[in-house]
Amino acid sequence: MPYTLTDDEQLIRKVVREFAEGSIGLEQAADFDRHDRFPAEAVQAAAGLGLTALTLPAELGGAGAGPTAYALAIHELAKVCPNTAAILAVHNGLGLRAILANPQLAAEVAPKAAAGELVAVLATEEAHGSDVGSVRAVRPRPAAACTASAGKRSCRSKSAACSRPMPVSANSRTTLRISCSSSVRV
Repeated sequence: MPYTLTDDEQLIRKVVREFAEGSIGLEQAADFDRHDRFPAEAVQAAAGLGLTALTLPAELGGAGAGPTAYALAIHELAKVCPNTAAILAVHNGLGLRAILANPQLAAEVAPKAAAGELVAVLATEEAHGSDVGSVRAVRPRPAAACTASAGKRSCRSKSAACSRPMPVSANSRTTLRISCSSSVRV
């Protein structure tokens, strides 16, 4: 039996296609590639449309989109700007899943992730590679900002609101670590 898109899924596909073509465009996407530049403007514009909270549950400020709507949105973005699509795919997939694994952390970090202030794009640990399920790190309760306290090699996530790289890692059982330290360089 063939799958038929729901009205909501068709609408998401249409809206994201129009956004990608109109707000990002092939020329800007090519500029990101040509200059090896993080597409901060595109990610921030996507946040305005709710694409940084696509898979977040509605109670945390997200759209609560299912896998089909998520795939359609990423597909439409990728047709115009593969970089933005990849960033938002990892952010909505691995990044938000890691955040949601800890309810206390989700309440604290999800609004920032939904607003595009924090964008999770990579996860790796020197002892574990990209197997985030095997990461053993603890997120201390900071007064003003989060800091990384374990070894980190080259994992970097760049926030649309922060010009500094932000190493991000997660353990699906317990924690997420974020650092926005001026001592870390791109």
